[in-house]
Amino acid sequence: MAGRIGLFGGAFDPPHNGHRAVAESLVASGLIDRLWILPTAWPPHKQAPTAPFPQRVEMCRYAFAGISGADIHEIEAELPAPSFFIHTLDHLMREYPEIGFVLCLGSDSLHNLPKWYRWTDILRKADVLVAERPGFPVTLPDALKPFEGGIRLLGHAPVAADSTSIRNGEASAADLPPRVARYIALNRLYGS
Repeated sequence: MAGRIGLFGGAFDPPHNGHRAVAESLVASGLIDRLWILPTAWPPHKQAPTAPFPQRVEMCRYAFAGISGADIHEIEAELPAPSFFIHTLDHLMREYPEIGFVLCLGSDSLHNLPKWYRWTDILRKADVLVAERPGFPVTLPDALKPFEGGIRLLGHAPVAADSTSIRNGEASAADLPPRVARYIALNRLYGS
């Protein structure tokens, strides 16, 4: 296996149409050969996810189904907690030294990147591909400007959906892929 693999991680609590749109744009960009979707087992920057890891993985399987070139990977459940991205990246680089890894983010996460654990090490080891998210302009924060040669902004039509609104009951089922909406209802997640 060789080439460039995009790594698109997150709590995906739950995965929504905004996540799916980002994944579709990343795969269609031609800037990566495959997209690995990495549900975070133990998010270090957020409160514990509402849905347990196995349920979030299952929802990801439904949310990203049919996107050719996208695969769900549960690697972060095998690594020590918390799920710092640098640990995941280092692990994958040891396992697959022939692959070039690309951190794939929404513009909301780009603005928080300088708060990530060992973020400068991440930017020295991986390029970054950024897709716009509603409400977060696709601009480079000053702290990231020394690394701008490795950061590429992706042409992308953002979809307004966010996991917090869904968990809080402030969004509709239309913000979710249909199979994810059914899974949430059947499993009585997020107060449904």
